[in-house]
Amino acid sequence: GPKIRIGILIFFALGVIIPGCQTDPPSPAPIIETVVVTQEIPRETVIVPVTITPPPSPLPDPSPIPDNELIICMGQEPESLYLYNGGADISAASSVLQAIYDGPIDHLSYGVQPVILEKIPTLADGDAIFQEVEVAVGDPIVDIGGKSHHTEIGCFHFPFRLFN
Repeated sequence: GPKIRIGILIFFALGVIIPGCQTDPPSPAPIIETVVVTQEIPRETVIVPVTITPPPSPLPDPSPIPDNELIICMGQEPESLYLYNGGADISAASSVLQAIYDGPIDHLSYGVQPVILEKIPTLADGDAIFQEVEVAVGDPIVDIGGKSHHTEIGCFHFPFRLFN
């Protein structure tokens, strides 16, 4: 019951308080004795032979220039490197595509950085505009899902906004 709990609590409290109140007896201060030695040690004369270092040997001919390699560590291999694939693995392919095509914009740290542009174009500054285009039968289009198609009779496509 509650009396047993209180008794156990008091027992543990005393077990912590009593050893904490004890002090250690002071330890005697160590006695340091300084000893001065007055003895001279004769110096020895050491003769070090001098050896002449031979001149360095000529460097070997450089190996041929290795092929250019680019190693990209990824979680998965992309299904395709087609620029307009629009498949589910677009994030896997985007790392490789950014290395191959140093385009006008790089996607870094969840943002965009201009590479060969002076700044990111915006509608507010007038750097970008909307322009209507006519699409004829057989023209290639990219749908809102990122997949490429060729227009056919009866094919519906809807314009969408690229920028907010």
